[in-house]
Amino acid sequence: MTLTDFEHKFDPGYVLLSTGIQNDREQGLLVDPLLDRHCRGDWGHVSESVSRINEYGVDNDLQTRVHSSYDTKSFGTIWVITERHPALFDNAQTTFILKPEEYPPAQQ
Repeated sequence: MTLTDFEHKFDPGYVLLSTGIQNDREQGLLVDPLLDRHCRGDWGHVSESVSRINEYGVDNDLQTRVHSSYDTKSFGTIWVITERHPALFDNAQTTFILKPEEYPPAQQ
């Protein structure tokens, strides 16, 4: 299965990993399954209002941020956030994978 499979609701665009997530990958964290869940519309542990905002964003060409939150046994909570980011990549879709304490993602 790849991230271009038909069951995905949207393309993640550019994917950026925070320092904490990069360190966790070295310890065995697999980010692909989390990214896959996010792109399929499985938002993990978010409120009903966040879920509605996510669905609106997906239905409207990511005009709003799409935010997922996943609890892992070994690595704690991990957020996956997709948005159109005007400061990066000429407003292209960009997905950040990070820990909540690393939000907001550092601007380059």
